[in-house]
Amino acid sequence: MDEINDDFPQTDVVLVIGANDTVNPAAQTDPDSPIAGMPVLEVWKAKQTIVMKRSLRVGYAGVDNPLFVETNNYMFLGDAKKSVDTLVDLLRSKEPAKLEGPATSGAAAGDEEAPASKFVAPVVDPFIAKIPKLQEEAFLKIGVSKEAQGGEKRVAIVPEAAKRLLKNGMLVFVESGAGEGGGFSDTSYEDVGAKILPNAEAVYKTADVIIKIKTPEINSETGKHEIDMLPKGKTLI
Repeated sequence: MDEINDDFPQTDVVLVIGANDTVNPAAQTDPDSPIAGMPVLEVWKAKQTIVMKRSLRVGYAGVDNPLFVETNNYMFLGDAKKSVDTLVDLLRSKEPAKLEGPATSGAAAGDEEAPASKFVAPVVDPFIAKIPKLQEEAFLKIGVSKEAQGGEKRVAIVPEAAKRLLKNGMLVFVESGAGEGGGFSDTSYEDVGAKILPNAEAVYKTADVIIKIKTPEINSETGKHEIDMLPKGKTLI
């Protein structure tokens, strides 16, 4: 980070794809912030930044990011992969990625033929096609539920981590809404092959290993202690 941070003041544009806490200036400017002192990428020092995120929700640390409202920053909300594909298509050609209507010729005889309508196929992550097979061949089921402690916005496994785990044979089961505090929708988990379950009890019953952030406590929905919810032979981390 120290090496690349020296380059940002001379950089014209920085594209921030999905990152949040690691590009949060509050780590340097707000001594009371939970991430104060954390090493970050000083992207805000570039002439222009473009942040691509699904929403304006907080990141893993659960703190607001003032970068989003900097005068030299633009927010490009939506699915980051689709947003990048759109930008790439636009850069490949001066024409839009997809043009509607038939091809047309010049306005008069002798004019050069106008370019035909063009469709640039979106780039598809090959991982998507492998998801069903990876799910079927997974040797370990990992569970993630909402944290029992009130006010805890973090989630034990984020979608990108769930994707890496699935690639390595571990299928993640997530309680519906568990990632919302950190800005991760159920759909963002399903997009990377994780399975969504309706409640914590279903997660504890299905998974071989349960992963948490905080120490186990009484689950407000079941009224049971999280340790007591764990079936015999399973592991709580």
